[in-house]
Amino acid sequence: MSPKHIQLAFIGVGVAQLLHPVRTQFGVVHRGFVTDGFTLPWYLRWFHNPFGRGLDAAIWHDFALKTGRKQPHKEFYELLRQAGVPAYKAFMMRVAVTVYQKLSDGVHAIPKLF
Repeated sequence: MSPKHIQLAFIGVGVAQLLHPVRTQFGVVHRGFVTDGFTLPWYLRWFHNPFGRGLDAAIWHDFALKTGRKQPHKEFYELLRQAGVPAYKAFMMRVAVTVYQKLSDGVHAIPKLF
């Protein structure tokens, strides 16, 4: 699905709500779901537009993580490729989300001492 077919209402800086469901081969993201598109810090936005090509993959990935799907990064990669994102870029994005999740899980696994 191209970004032009996804209708969003921006509700904050870089945060939007779906006006209509987004359908993917893996399932449907409901109307009203809140997303930040591709989660990219400002200094990496030259690499990919946060609401650009493959937006359905980014929305699905957010949804898949929030709903506890077993292979959200694999599904993200597959949807990126279907959207026409070049293989090298889709691969780098998949590695980035995988590493980010592992680092994030590691931080939460450290017991609080204070």
